[in-house]
Amino acid sequence: MIRIERDNEGITVKFPFNSGYIAKVKTVRGYKWHPEKKYWSIPYSEFEELLFAFSKEKIEIDPSVWFIKLEKELISRKYSIRTVKLYTHYNEEFLRISGKTPYQTSNEDVREYLFSLDPRFHYGL
Repeated sequence: MIRIERDNEGITVKFPFNSGYIAKVKTVRGYKWHPEKKYWSIPYSEFEELLFAFSKEKIEIDPSVWFIKLEKELISRKYSIRTVKLYTHYNEEFLRISGKTPYQTSNEDVREYLFSLDPRFHYGL
């Protein structure tokens, strides 16, 4: 399985040795191999290209990867760091609970998540 995570520099890509996967990573601009930790990295700007390269493979994506762009947008609009962290937290939690990617979620998924946050409905009030 391919695991995509976030780090300070961009995105990390981890998988057991597979020459086909290596060839796919090498199609993405800016790739870099890190032999000491045995993972690949790519710049966030190439995330969509990475998804395209591995479109037929089973991929596990850490939810925080989806929100790098959101964080940059909120920071550019001068939101406080606390607000950025809060927005990111709830968006990550939503994706974890739904088990879907942002492209797969629907309005109904959002409604169900928001319903689950309202404490009045946890106690049958």
